[in-house]
Amino acid sequence: MSGVPVLTSDLKAIVEVVKTHDVGQVLPSLAPADIGAAINAMLADTKALPRMRHNAHSAACECCWEKEQEKLVRFYHRILQADLQLDQE
Repeated sequence: MSGVPVLTSDLKAIVEVVKTHDVGQVLPSLAPADIGAAINAMLADTKALPRMRHNAHSAACECCWEKEQEKLVRFYHRILQADLQLDQE
C-alpha cells in the first residue's frame, strides 16, 4: 500500500486494514459490473481519493515488516521470560 487506494472483497483481515486506516473501500460484490462501478466511483470521488492515497502511503510506512518485526521480537521475548520464570519456580 504505497499510496494506492484499495478495493477489496469482504476478506476479514483486509477489510480491517482498509477500515482502520481508511485506505479504500470494500466491494459490495464481485460481479464485474459492481467492480467497475466501484472503480469508477472511487476515481471520481475527488475528496476521498486524495485522502485514501495519503492514508495508504502512511499505512504502508506503519504496516511494514520492520515495524511488525519489532512487535514479534518483543512478543517472543515475553514468552521466553515467562518460560524462564516458570522454570525457576
